[in-house]
Amino acid sequence: MICDDLVTGGTGLTGSYLICYLLKSGRKVRAMKRSSSDLQWFEKIAKRELGNEKANLLQNLEWIDADILDVVSLEDAVKGCSRVYHTAAIVSFKKADGDWVMKTNVEGTANVVNVCLGVNPKPELCHFSSTAAIGRKAGNGAEINEDDDYVDEDVSDYSRSKYRAELEVYRGREEGLRAAVINPCIILGYGNWNSGPSGFFKNAWKEFPFYTTGSNAFVDVRDLVKASVGMMENQIFSGRYLCIGSNKAYLALFDSISSEFKKKKPGIKVSSFMAEIAWRLAGIYNALGGNALITKASARSGLESRSFSAERLVDELKFEFMSFEETIRNHSQSYLLDPDFVKM
Repeated sequence: MICDDLVTGGTGLTGSYLICYLLKSGRKVRAMKRSSSDLQWFEKIAKRELGNEKANLLQNLEWIDADILDVVSLEDAVKGCSRVYHTAAIVSFKKADGDWVMKTNVEGTANVVNVCLGVNPKPELCHFSSTAAIGRKAGNGAEINEDDDYVDEDVSDYSRSKYRAELEVYRGREEGLRAAVINPCIILGYGNWNSGPSGFFKNAWKEFPFYTTGSNAFVDVRDLVKASVGMMENQIFSGRYLCIGSNKAYLALFDSISSEFKKKKPGIKVSSFMAEIAWRLAGIYNALGGNALITKASARSGLESRSFSAERLVDELKFEFMSFEETIRNHSQSYLLDPDFVKM
């Protein structure tokens, strides 16, 4: 099938919603997945997003087994596409995953850039970066924007990988690639709640009793994919653009989801001392063969107050984000309407 767009990371949260958005826009889409990938969550998201048109619209979707670390398969995936949306990445804050994170996110992005440059005609690229690739202003809670300098100090390997991946895209621009860069914050959406930020919904459902005192920025996955397509359609191929729905305290997030689920809200505040103990105990557990999700980076970030600005994106795209309340309500209800929800 001749396709308009390629989506890397097609089975992930962002990739799945992006595919659906493009299909609804009348585009023919090719999506990358590993041969071992499970399409269960893509099918759930497609059912929700495409509704009665699902069967018809999915005829314009072609899955291809490929990997951003395998240049030959990547070349096959890119050929014939006019746009490439690069969402594939490893998100992990575990020290043991550092090499894997760096290789996939940096080398993988370099491969995407190089293949796009080597194909004739060159496709346009939209690179999904992260607020983790943005610098920090002095002072806890100071608003961060796209122009802040990155300081490679006391940051996670994931943060370093996303920053260096962006540099590969900027290098591609210098070599003639038309590339957009969008930097989402924490992405909220109905998806596999055993993976990534959808775990916030799982914690609320399980009535996890602890909360952290920090704050961060959040964006609805539907806003993220809409903004990324808007950047491509408006040919925004310079600079970088923060994609921020709202800045909220973690407690506000936990309380909002708990309310939608009619569950008990968290009531035990995590102190800095408790956070330090937690990540050290988790490290011991992992060393013994466990799989604790708390890391030094995640424990400390939960206590930090971060605020980001989406002014550049709002001004240049005339973009309006969904309200925080609508995001929480919509995705919480999607879980409740899922017939497999109680088995998760």
